[in-house]
Amino acid sequence: MKWYHFGAILIYGSAILYFGYQSYLQLYVYFANKSLGHEESFSMAGKYLGLTTVLIAMSVGGWYLMKYTSMTKLGNVILFFPFIVIGLFALWAIILILSSGGKWN
Repeated sequence: MKWYHFGAILIYGSAILYFGYQSYLQLYVYFANKSLGHEESFSMAGKYLGLTTVLIAMSVGGWYLMKYTSMTKLGNVILFFPFIVIGLFALWAIILILSSGGKWN
């Protein structure tokens, strides 16, 4: 594993801590409001829990594939997939802004 793999895993870890903390807060609010008799949607807590679970699975899966098997290319794809998606979205936004004369509409 190279240094940028550890950097990607560090970014994953930071995101996992953030979204895990947010899911904890949303679950606390959900159960506190339920105990007070208020109607509360589980959607925000579920979104944060789902995102945390996906990030954990991708980081552990990518790390395991690169560290313990001979499938390093698949591990790289799994580990860097979110960064590729973010980069493509940023490129799309830049092309959209430049091709429309600086206006969104």
